[in-house]
Amino acid sequence: MFFQKKPDQSLPIDIHSHLLPGIDDGVKSMEESMEAIQGLMQLGFKGCVTTPHFYEEFYPNKESEVLSLGEEVAREIEKRSLDFKLIAAGEYFIDSSLLEKVKSGHQLNTFGKHHILVETSFLAKPQIFEEVIFELKTAGYHPVLAHPERYQYLFEQPSLARDWHDQGILMQVTSGSLAGIYGKGPQKLARNFIDMNIVNMLGSDLHTPKQLAGLKAGMTTKHYKKAVKSILLNHSLA
Repeated sequence: MFFQKKPDQSLPIDIHSHLLPGIDDGVKSMEESMEAIQGLMQLGFKGCVTTPHFYEEFYPNKESEVLSLGEEVAREIEKRSLDFKLIAAGEYFIDSSLLEKVKSGHQLNTFGKHHILVETSFLAKPQIFEEVIFELKTAGYHPVLAHPERYQYLFEQPSLARDWHDQGILMQVTSGSLAGIYGKGPQKLARNFIDMNIVNMLGSDLHTPKQLAGLKAGMTTKHYKKAVKSILLNHSLA
């Protein structure tokens, strides 16, 4: 998918995507991965942090295998002479499996300055949320909460996100949410979080090239432009 004109505002690095082929619910082939990457380039991105799921029940990925596949995709990018930087990390589901990994000293896939992307169920906050966050911080990680605007429990208690942010949990909003691609609830919350100045990163959460249109739609919104002008950590990864 190619765009005639890229949005007026863009970030150097996209944070949060699923562009390693065949490893989770993201792209299924190397060709699909390259199509998505070229689409990101068309929108002005110079690179991305790609974050395959680490979810023991559904995607029991191994950190070393993810890093190896990331290197394979990076070689393909170089082979095609694409000017694009790919960083392989992960999106970790907060559950007992993650807690055990952290407590045992297991090395997790991170990006930036030991940042780690984490997610929860969309319906309810995990009972062990605070414990996992505490253990991550104690181990030297900087937790980043993926797409908080999509968690239904935050629809009812959005102030909780501010509390977490004040406690040092970084927030990553999905750009397409700003255009309403996930519905009115996430759109409203994403905009509110930006107005509250608690958004630290923007990401595409790209799973297929077909979702590039939703990303572009989000990038044309006034709240995306407002966020880009703030000090987002996307800039520091360029």
